[in-house]
Amino acid sequence: GAHMTLITYDAGQAATDLGASLGFVESGALRSLDGVHIVVPGSTIGENCIFGSAANENVVSLVAIETTSLWIISRLQFQLVLIEQTKSLDEERADILKSIPVLAPLDPIQRRKICDALEKKMFEPGEVIVKQGTVGDALYFVKCGAVEVRQKTRGEAVAKVVGVRKAGSFFGEQSIMQNNGCKAPTANNDGCGTSSDDADRSIPDDSEIGLRNATCVAILPTTCFCLSRY
Repeated sequence: GAHMTLITYDAGQAATDLGASLGFVESGALRSLDGVHIVVPGSTIGENCIFGSAANENVVSLVAIETTSLWIISRLQFQLVLIEQTKSLDEERADILKSIPVLAPLDPIQRRKICDALEKKMFEPGEVIVKQGTVGDALYFVKCGAVEVRQKTRGEAVAKVVGVRKAGSFFGEQSIMQNNGCKAPTANNDGCGTSSDDADRSIPDDSEIGLRNATCVAILPTTCFCLSRY
């Protein structure tokens, strides 16, 4: 990446450029001067320098056993990258919440608390996100992609498609609200959120006993933000 520097050491050359940096071995190998440590491709060097105190630097001297390529990033650059990524993720989560009408009454402090609790998850086409009959424990906001809602009613052998959730919609709200004595506000009763293009259906509401009453499956590469009840 733009924040990382590629350094190459010849066989027998000491790795003197690490300092307070995190290193990733791309090729070759290094060993410590005492011969105790061998560092091979795919290994990292200097985790303590990044996550430890400011005075903590790489104290183990390493020498290249053969021609070795090493990507390094300084502690300062690493911290700046984390700040950038956190800010970007915060903006993503805030945008998701703004798009959900049911959350409109929340004040900024309440919305911020929900933002902090959201976890980003990605699903491949065909991947089951939630399964009918299982205990519901999370609410999902769809950022991008599409999720098919499938439901099997009593006496039916095969589940039917009862809706599709696209970007800006959500599902699983009963999981969050049922234990608080609330009935989640939905346009229909498929147990997987609201969507303007879904028709109303009369379906048994298992969510009142804590079980999901629909299966939700990604039908495109899909990114969701998940809010756990716990």
